[in-house]
Amino acid sequence: MISSKITDMDEERDAADEVIRRFHFEPLRSETYSAIGLSSEQICLKMAEECDIFLGIYGYRNGTVPSDLKVSVTDMEYLKAKGVDPGEILIYVKNIERGTRVDARQRQFRRQVE
Repeated sequence: MISSKITDMDEERDAADEVIRRFHFEPLRSETYSAIGLSSEQICLKMAEECDIFLGIYGYRNGTVPSDLKVSVTDMEYLKAKGVDPGEILIYVKNIERGTRVDARQRQFRRQVE
C-alpha cells in the first residue's frame, strides 16, 4: 500500500508505484482502489489492513482530517497498518528545505513515524 497525501506527493507516489510494478507486485493506492459501498476512509483502512507492505510517504502537510475523526487519513492508515503488522512498514520522509513551513500536525506525525 502506498500511503501519503495525494496532492503533495504525487511524483513520489508515481515513482513508488512504478518500482513496485517492476517487481511484479500490485500497488494499492486509494485513488485506484475501488470497493463498492465503502467510504474513502473505510477503503483506506481496508488497504492498510490487507497490505503485505505498507509504504508511507510523508511531506510537509498532513492529510485531511474527517469531521468524525481526530487524525488525518494518512495518520489513520499508518496507525491501522502498525496495529495489524503487515510484515513490513517502510517510511519515506521528504527532506524539508530550510524556510519551508511544515503543518504542525504533520510535524508531530513525522516525529512519531521517524
